[in-house]
Amino acid sequence: MPFFTQSIFPFLVASPFVLVTFLVTPYSPFPWLSKKLSGLSDITEEGHHIGLVLYAISYSLLAFFYGTKPYVVAAGIFPMAYGDSSAALLGMRFVKES
Repeated sequence: MPFFTQSIFPFLVASPFVLVTFLVTPYSPFPWLSKKLSGLSDITEEGHHIGLVLYAISYSLLAFFYGTKPYVVAAGIFPMAYGDSSAALLGMRFVKES
């Protein structure tokens, strides 16, 4: 991102991932695509089905509005990444299945 001079370029790089991640969710209009991209669709089957789509949307919006300021994008992405991974680790450690 530091090499981009206009906000539209980071957005153009990030935005296709919204479509790709949506197409491998259970809500996809093309179920055969989830089978073809089974590695990515297996990730979306765990937890919230559209979690990856929401990450891609938030990153795309941050890239669109603050693409020339990578520190702002990092300030938005790092809490989500650390919070999500910490929640997964704490959930595996402390939550008991009933």
